[in-house]
Amino acid sequence: MEYIGKTKQGELEFLGEDFDPANPNIDTVTHYDEIYPINKVYVPQVKLTTKTKPDREQVKQDLEREQEAAQEKQGAKSVENKTKRSEAKQKGVDEVTQESDANTGKKKAKDSKEVVS
Repeated sequence: MEYIGKTKQGELEFLGEDFDPANPNIDTVTHYDEIYPINKVYVPQVKLTTKTKPDREQVKQDLEREQEAAQEKQGAKSVENKTKRSEAKQKGVDEVTQESDANTGKKKAKDSKEVVS
């Protein structure tokens, strides 16, 4: 059995396992105003219950809406990313085309100078 002691300052403290009510230690007894035995310890418990059918249906609908919204958001992102990638590819192709046109123009200019000379 366990015991709790109430100190002279009004605080509650657990007494050790070595406390024997039949042969109490004088120092222990004088330190406490009162000593209480603990016979039972009550532990709060949570009772789980199922939700009602309308509540369950509402939860299902909410989850479905969240999933649809997430899919739409993911779909919009993928379309946006595809558009950006295709724009970047087109930009790269345009740059390469412009560079090759510029190089071709230089060659033509060089060829025309050689012909003129």
